[in-house]
Parts: sequence; structure tokens; C-alpha cells
Amino acid sequence: MNTASPESTAASAPTPPRMGIVRRTFALFGITGWRGSPDMIVGGIFLLVHITLVLVGALITPYPYTEFHMSDTLKPPSLQYWFGTDHYGRDVFSRVVYGAHGTLLLSAAATALGVGLGVAIGMTVGYKGGRLDEIVMRIMDGLLSFPSLLLAMLIMSSLGPSKINVVIAIMIVFVPRSTRVLRSVTGLKTSSSSRRPRSGRVDVLRSRANSCPTPPAPSSSKSRSGCRSRSCSAPRWASSASACSRPSPTGG
Repeated sequence: MNTASPESTAASAPTPPRMGIVRRTFALFGITGWRGSPDMIVGGIFLLVHITLVLVGALITPYPYTEFHMSDTLKPPSLQYWFGTDHYGRDVFSRVVYGAHGTLLLSAAATALGVGLGVAIGMTVGYKGGRLDEIVMRIMDGLLSFPSLLLAMLIMSSLGPSKINVVIAIMIVFVPRSTRVLRSVTGLKTSSSSRRPRSGRVDVLRSRANSCPTPPAPSSSKSRSGCRSRSCSAPRWASSASACSRPSPTGG
């Protein structure tokens, strides 16, 4: 009988396919199953293009974003002006690339602040509950009743044009949604833990009393003496009647 050696078995075992650089990058950040999601692929491509413009955009812009070309106003896209020009003759592509820096930084900061604040508020009201939960969630419901874009524009018109005000407006739009999600998750965890049976001292004593074996019903006059000599592991608070059963009336 031929037995295969461990070395030959290891050599004959199929080797797992090597992961490409894209799959390794996604797996590094915990992103799996992206091949079956067209939305994730398209969004990832746009995000990658945006980040690339932020990093190397200043090297590929043909003109400064503030340079005027009054003789070339409102030109269509061409080899000279890739995205055309505006009504002042400024290159639109150069302005788009320059604006990508602020857009990416402001959106990332506002999203992080909004989600972080929503997580903190949602977990707090989910654990506390009561009147605080009702007040906070009614405020969040009021904010959710407005469309996101309309709410952001309303906040911007109230605070004025500023980068800080843009961050505040986007943060307020994100807070109610993340608060509601975290509040529901925290409420489910709290309610499931509160429904767990608690074993107190009385429950333990009662379970021990119920686990005491009941002696069989005596059938003769000798059963009374046997019952007195028999020991039962009943708790001290239990009466002697429950620890030892009385003889049956049917007997000698």
C-alpha cells in the first residue's frame, strides 16, 4: 500500500489564485464583493479620478484659474480649452481642477463630523431612553422632514457664504440619519439585554427546592419511621411537610 508523504501532498494541493493589486487594495480596507456591485465600481472610478485631479491637477492645468482671455469668451471645448471658457474667458478645466481641492476636503470633513456627531447622539439617547429620547428624536424627525438639498441651502442662506458654514450645513444634513440608525441599533441591543432572565437569590432557592427528589408514597406502617430517618436536601426555609411527604391513607 503506497502512502503519500506530507511533502508530496502539500505539493499536489492546489494553490489559491493570487490576488491582483486592485483586489488586495480593496481587501486591505475590508471592501469585499465589489465585483458584483456596479454602483460601487462606478463610484470608485469617479472617486479615483477626483483624487487624481487633486494630487496632480496643478501639473496638468494649461492656464491659471484666474487668467482672463477676453478675446476667447464663451468658447466651446477644444484642444486649446479642454472644457471651454466662461464669459470672462477663463479656462473652465483649470477652474474645475482647482475647485476639486476644496470640494474633496470640505465634503470629507463635513461627512466625518456629521456621522461622528450622529453616532454619539444616537448611542446616548438609545441607552438613556425616556424623555431625552423622545425630545431628541422628535427634533431629528423635524430635520428629516426637509429635503437634504433644501435644508443645506436654507442653512447656508441663514449663515452666509463661508467654508466653515458649508461644513456646518452638510454636517447638519448628515446628523439626523446617522442618529436614527444608531439609536435603533442601540435600542435593540438594550431591549434584548433587558429581557434576559435574571437569577436572583429567591429564584436559586426555589430551583433547589424543586430539584429535591420527592419520596414515594408509603404503603405500610413502617413508612413513617423510614420517612423520619430519610434525609432530604431541602433548604432551611422550607417546612418539614414539604421536605418529607405524609403517608398515604391506604395502608395497614
